[in-house]
Amino acid sequence: MSTEQPKLPEQRNFEQAFQLSLKLAKNELRQIQGLEELAARAGAQIEPADTSSLLVEMLGRAYRINWPAIDSVPELPPREQLLLLHYLAQSEKLTVCDANTGQLVGYQQLPPGLVYQPVFAKRAIKPFVGRFDQKPGELLKAAAVMGGISAGYGDESVMIPALPRVKVYFILWHADEEFPARGNILYDEGILSYLPAEDVTILSELISWKLAKFM
Repeated sequence: MSTEQPKLPEQRNFEQAFQLSLKLAKNELRQIQGLEELAARAGAQIEPADTSSLLVEMLGRAYRINWPAIDSVPELPPREQLLLLHYLAQSEKLTVCDANTGQLVGYQQLPPGLVYQPVFAKRAIKPFVGRFDQKPGELLKAAAVMGGISAGYGDESVMIPALPRVKVYFILWHADEEFPARGNILYDEGILSYLPAEDVTILSELISWKLAKFM
């Protein structure tokens, strides 16, 4: 039996895969003809001074996407650019203006969330719970930077408008004599109409770390 350890993928392979995903997303969006319909479905706005551009809000900031060039957004990190493009691409496929139902669900209720839940808890829930457990009131301050508001769940909670039709809820229960600090992340059950499951994971981790890095 071979004792050789399996080789990990090289960083350049990850980069190549990412750039391919970005290219495919841009090519898909370039096929869209009706920006007015896309704007309505995605909750975006057509730029008044340039009807070939969309303004889309993401984590408290507005970004311009130009058609048909679909240029890169220089002020947005590449991973967040891909999330934004995927959001627009999936919104375009909808037959309704808003696929949200008002029913909140946890990550474990999203396929394949139940299988990935332990890793998700470590990478998305643990960072913000550890950061804010001993600092009451700081979670809301951190969330406000991204347009977040108080949500009324747990001991503390915030709703962050990650994208126009995607709201993410971060809930915190402080440690007490009986239980350690714990947290949860909730979404509208229609979130997979706007983002693939992998992007929901990435978005949750991204927001959690942005919260945890708040000074």
